[in-house]
Amino acid sequence: MKYFVRWRQAAEDDLLSLWLNAPADREEISRISQAADRLLERDAHLQGEAREGRRRILFVEGFGVTFDVYQNEHIVRVLGIWRTR
Repeated sequence: MKYFVRWRQAAEDDLLSLWLNAPADREEISRISQAADRLLERDAHLQGEAREGRRRILFVEGFGVTFDVYQNEHIVRVLGIWRTR
């Protein structure tokens, strides 16, 4: 099942902040965000760990991503991203 991934403005702001504050890691941050998108595009409802309601959390190579899955609409809303290490 394919999902349409949409990043909320707050998540985009988180990503931009990570990117701006880590000049040496910019390629890694871009790669991780793209990897998260690819994972969430397919079978988002099975990715990561379940939380309350539609909420899930995914860990990708030292980063955490929170997202909501709207399974009937095939939509994923990324709520935030942060560095875990």
